[in-house]
Parts: sequence; structure tokens; C-alpha cells
Amino acid sequence: MSASTPRDRAAEPLSPGRIVDAAMELVGKGGLAGLSMRKLGARLGTDPMAVYYHVPNKTALFDLLVERVMTEIEMPPAPDSAPPRERLEGAARAFRRSLLAHGDIVELFVGRNLETPAQLVPVEWVLSTMMDAGLRPTQALWAVNALMDFVIGCVASEVTGRAEKARGKGTTTAADMLPEEEFPALRRVLDEVGISRYEDQFEFGLAALVGGILEGKDM
Repeated sequence: MSASTPRDRAAEPLSPGRIVDAAMELVGKGGLAGLSMRKLGARLGTDPMAVYYHVPNKTALFDLLVERVMTEIEMPPAPDSAPPRERLEGAARAFRRSLLAHGDIVELFVGRNLETPAQLVPVEWVLSTMMDAGLRPTQALWAVNALMDFVIGCVASEVTGRAEKARGKGTTTAADMLPEEEFPALRRVLDEVGISRYEDQFEFGLAALVGGILEGKDM
């Protein structure tokens, strides 16, 4: 099947979904820096001003990109079907997978408040699980924030690390740059682990964080 041309795309009616699809494609090729309303219009085969009819500004576009990631999270089965720890760890893994599928936009999540109903569906799921586990509402909110910050940070680190490796950086490791007499522990750790075991690091941190949240509910 041949690829669609700008003329073909122009014949299709614009919608927020089509706009987000095109924006995701642009970000996948050139990162967030490569996303502009002009390029988006060209990708869609239409005048950029037509895009503004559906998406009033770039901030609104970024909100839609975040919403797309959140709606693609495949949450575990119903909240009451497994122990809280298993449910929370499953939700964190699902969030990680969704973020990694669109790693170029992970920076949009840093310091961002989720506000739309579509963005908040997974948050509702996790909050309910936290409170089912015995956390008070305020504790549950703190715990959700901590869990989201952990996942976002892990994914951001992984995306950056893999990009640097793809660009050929890292032939001289961090361990090689540290004086062994001053940093013996760091030299040993970095020599042994490196930066490649992202999933193992994630699982270790996730187990520690979720375990601490559930054990600290009586504080």
C-alpha cells in the first residue's frame, strides 16, 4: 500500500485525533523541538490556521499529547482482583510501557499537573487502590505523586541514556573519569553495573517504593 500524500491527507477531515497522530509522528522524527504548527499543518496537508480551529495553541497540543499517553496505559485487571502491592506495581509498569512507547515526549510530564478526565482515569484507578490498601486520602495523593515521579524519572533517564548511546557517547565511561582513591564505591558500582540495565533498576526501585508506601500508611 502506498503512503498517503499531502493531497490525500488534506482530503481527510481534521480532528483532534488526527492532529495528535501527526504530532506524534513529527515528535518521533525530530523530538519536541521539531514540532511546530507550521510543520504540523504540512504533515496534515492543510494550512496551519486550520489546525488552530481544533487546537488553539501549542500548550493545548501538548495537553493532547499527554492525554494520548495516559489513555494508552493498559491498566491491570479490576482493582479488587489482586493484592494492592501487585496492582500498584502493575499500574507503574503499565505507565512505564506507555511512556517508553512515546519516549520523546516524556519531558512534557515533568512538573505537569494532569487535569482532563482522560488524563486522570489511571490516577483514579491508583488512588482507589491506595485507599483500599488503607492509606488516608492525603497519603494516597502523596503516594500517587511519588509513584508517578519515580516512573517519569526512570523513563527520562532511560530515554536520555539510550539516545546518548545511539549517538556514540559513552566510549569513556563515568567510572573512567573518577579518581579511584576518592570514589572507590562509585568506581566499583559503575564498572559492574553501567547504565544498560534499565528494567532491573526500575524493578528494584519500584519494589522499594511500593513496599515503603504500603508499610508507611500508619505513620
